Amino acid sequence: MALNKVLITGAGGKTGRLVFEQLNKIDGYDPIGMVRSTKKLKMLQKLGAGDDQVVMGDIFDPDALKGALEGCSVLIVVTSAVPVLLKRSLFKMMGKKLLGKKVGKPQFKWSTIDGFPEKVDFEGQLLQFKAAKAAGVEKVIVVSSMGGTQDDNFLNSIGKKEDGSEGDILKWKRKAEEDLVASG
Repeated sequence: MALNKVLITGAGGKTGRLVFEQLNKIDGYDPIGMVRSTKKLKMLQKLGAGDDQVVMGDIFDPDALKGALEGCSVLIVVTSAVPVLLKRSLFKMMGKKLLGKKVGKPQFKWSTIDGFPEKVDFEGQLLQFKAAKAAGVEKVIVVSSMGGTQDDNFLNSIGKKEDGSEGDILKWKRKAEEDLVASG
């Protein structure tokens, strides 16, 4: 029986790691985890990934995507912008609470300079869809989030700057999903 070769982008994250682990246990599947760092590569190897089951690459590098997708029948997209809590905002909130003032919300930034939702959850996914289509991939699965149609969802406020940029993670995920559906 031929193995279904499956590329999992974002395999170094929590959800991507779980997807990789589960597929690696199922007969008939050959999961390939795409990660961006040696640290994440070694982490997947500790979980039982063979040397040929992990590739280093970035979703914004067309050549890396092309090479990683070679021979794959499925692409599972688990990439996402990663919010990082600004701890000082918690201290500000606690101080306001002690003074009886309105507390507000914690503040976040994105894990990398250009790692905000429009870039990762929209542009990055579109690049993956395009590369998958060019490679002849039969199926694309996107691990997304609920709430993509809820403008007022708290997750859309995470990391959003005062000018309205760099937030709306659920909206950008939903926009990418719509583009995937429309792409055929």
